[in-house]
Amino acid sequence: MDRFKVMPDGVKLVNEVVNRDYAPGEVERIDTLSMQGCKKLIIVIRVGKVNCVRVRAIKNNLSEWRVSSIDASLPKLLWGHNGRCIKTEEDYLMALTVLRRLMNPYVTPATHERILPGVGPGNRGSLGRVEITVQMHDPGSRILRASHSAKYPKVRKPNGIFHGESTKTSAGEHGFSIYDKRAEMGFRKGKSKGIPDSTTRIERIYRSSRRLAQAIEENTDYSVFAATLSFPDAYSLLRREVGNLTGFHINGAFPPSGKFNKHASLMAALWDGLSPQRRTLDHLMSTYKATIPCCSKTMATVRRDLGALLATKSNLTLDQLIPPDPAHFPWEDIPKDFEEEMHRSSLHEKLGEQITTPDPAIVEAFSKTRILRKISGENCRLGPTDGSFHYARPWDKDIR
Repeated sequence: MDRFKVMPDGVKLVNEVVNRDYAPGEVERIDTLSMQGCKKLIIVIRVGKVNCVRVRAIKNNLSEWRVSSIDASLPKLLWGHNGRCIKTEEDYLMALTVLRRLMNPYVTPATHERILPGVGPGNRGSLGRVEITVQMHDPGSRILRASHSAKYPKVRKPNGIFHGESTKTSAGEHGFSIYDKRAEMGFRKGKSKGIPDSTTRIERIYRSSRRLAQAIEENTDYSVFAATLSFPDAYSLLRREVGNLTGFHINGAFPPSGKFNKHASLMAALWDGLSPQRRTLDHLMSTYKATIPCCSKTMATVRRDLGALLATKSNLTLDQLIPPDPAHFPWEDIPKDFEEEMHRSSLHEKLGEQITTPDPAIVEAFSKTRILRKISGENCRLGPTDGSFHYARPWDKDIR
């Protein structure tokens, strides 16, 4: 899990937040915009030097600022950067707990419970944009290169491909992004000591609550919305969606494409004559370095092309790429120890306490997946309600 956006139900900002002088250094930016006769407020909440949460609010005719969306990166909430992935349910629930605690000073006490959807009685909040991610060690970028030819069913738009670095497919409310996370974070030649030589991230992106709910239920019902999503269900959903990709060649050998360095082609020809213990990219590169001395630029080119060619020598099944159990997934992190320590210190200072356990209410709500259905009636409300909240939802035309 990475980016996580929620559409809260009936959450109001405290009046002090609207003041541009409020919490200097903690609120990075406050902008007021005009939108269809209403005022719109954007707040970016910082922890140390990291922008962690982006809040949007709309002023109604009662002069109240109602929060329309809360957008955060869950890894940034825990570690100050997103080079690491949410790998366990405990990390997931801890990140949501931190998000709720960070938001508490900015909203009225009566609406603290409703910051996250699914928490509290009569809460009709829902999820917005959700990015489900996994990250793995990928020698020679063979998984990344194989993704260049992948297509999602019923998506006609061509992939956005940066050969050897990224593949992006988009279809309005959903998409895939498969890329080299190490390169995306700026770790290139001369800056990558201690960093894995290739780290491929697979992101499944849902840009709306409705599209997420449709994927969970495997239907095209336009009246459904996702209120909560558990970590096991998110991982299973990502695994199923990757299995739906065509042309990814996860059930067979990865075909090479393009032109390759001639030395890489010669080294790849030695593969079949090697013993199983020596059939590794590192062994072939050691042999090449000892046989043909060359500069670092040539070594990098040979290693890249040799990794792509060796992909044709191996098969990769869906179970090998994304095992059914997340505990068996070969997670690969990009560590930034100094930044993580600074972030923990800044977070502790900002919250005034150290969070060690997830909030019980959040555990209860997000340990299971909950789908809401739109019912006919005033404001097109979602699901049953106790009648105490009558706020328009983000998909309604009128702002009350």
